[in-house]
Amino acid sequence: MIYQLSGSLISKHKDFVVMKVGGLGIKVASTTNTINSIKLNEEIQLYTYLHVREDAIDLYGFYSTIERKIFLLLIGI
Repeated sequence: MIYQLSGSLISKHKDFVVMKVGGLGIKVASTTNTINSIKLNEEIQLYTYLHVREDAIDLYGFYSTIERKIFLLLIGI
């Protein structure tokens, strides 16, 4: 599991951001709160949840551990 990512923010979109991490551009699905909290070309750290399914691999990122914990509680219902 990928617990966190650190890198610079390349771009922001409606429901995801793209981070430059070790030379790679990584798409990270995020909440509106997280997307609004970070600025372009700034070094950031996101706490993540990697969701693996048969047909997809999705990476979700959160600005705080509390937001990540709430997400984990909601998907556990």
